[in-house]
Amino acid sequence: MKKLFFLILLFSLNQVSFSQKIVPYISPGISIGYNFNNGVIYGFKISLGILNTKQDYFYNITFGNRNNFKNNNDTFLPYKYVDFQVGAITEPIGEHKIQLLNGGGVGFLFYKENNKFQYSPRVTAFSGYLVFSSIELNLLKFKKLEPDYNIRAVFPMPLRKMDDYTL
Repeated sequence: MKKLFFLILLFSLNQVSFSQKIVPYISPGISIGYNFNNGVIYGFKISLGILNTKQDYFYNITFGNRNNFKNNNDTFLPYKYVDFQVGAITEPIGEHKIQLLNGGGVGFLFYKENNKFQYSPRVTAFSGYLVFSSIELNLLKFKKLEPDYNIRAVFPMPLRKMDDYTL
C-alpha cells in the first residue's frame, strides 16, 4: 500500500511540475569565509530544491559542513548544518541582463563539544549569481551569536529540461 501511495504521489508531482514550470535541481557548492572568533572558515554544501520558472522563485533544503581554523592553536572546530532556504530571482539588470538570486534560510547546525553532540539554530541571507556573498548567524549554545561572512561558489544543475527559460 505504501509503495502504491508513493508511486501515485510521484506521478502527481511529475504532472504538476510540467504544468506549472517547476524544475527540480541539485546544487553543490564550496565556500570560504571569515569568522571574527575563529578566523578563516571553509566548507562544502549540497542543495536539493525546486525552481518555479513561471514566478521566478526557488526553495531548497541545504546540507553542508564548515571547518574553522582556530587563530590561537590551529585546531579545527567543525560543524554540519541543514537549512531550509527560499529566494527570488530579480528582473534582468544592466547591459548584460544579469539576474541575481536573493534569499535566506533557517536551520540548525550540529557540532560536538566535550564528547557530546550539540545543536544550535542559525539563519542565513545570500545574494549573487553562481558566486554568492552570504552572512550566516549561528546562535551557539542558544546564547552566543556568531556571524560568518562567506563567498560561495555554486553550480546548480536542473534535473529536467528547462523549456524557454534562461537565467
